[in-house]
Amino acid sequence: MGQGRNTIWLAQQGWDVTGFDPAEKAVALAQETARKLGVHFTAEVKRMEDFDFGERRWDMIVLSYVGGRAMTDILQRALRPGGVLVIEAFHRDATKGRSMGGGVVFDTGQLPALYPQLRVVRYEEPMGIGDFGQQKVRLVRYCGERPE
Repeated sequence: MGQGRNTIWLAQQGWDVTGFDPAEKAVALAQETARKLGVHFTAEVKRMEDFDFGERRWDMIVLSYVGGRAMTDILQRALRPGGVLVIEAFHRDATKGRSMGGGVVFDTGQLPALYPQLRVVRYEEPMGIGDFGQQKVRLVRYCGERPE
């Protein structure tokens, strides 16, 4: 969850939010910002591989520039029926002329193929400002729903 921008925003929209990040300082900063804004969410200091996603537990899972490739089965099982998985990351085109971690880079059409148990609600590969570098690059945005 990094410093909590998306976590806090979702909590402000009325979601009961749980966020996690391996960086203690980032989690502490997110909690401090939330307190100042009068927003509550649950936070854990954990790596993605160590977080207990459970089974049929979540109405929504958001992965913002953190990958999602290595845990497809876990994430699909973790959604409740009707729950959605939302992913935003970089398209392979964004790597031209710059270096970035492969975990947050996807090829054309790759995300829908990685989550075959989910119904694609929306998928796009627009030009936009990514979370890292703050330059206009090609992104991937995916929303998939677990069938009822």
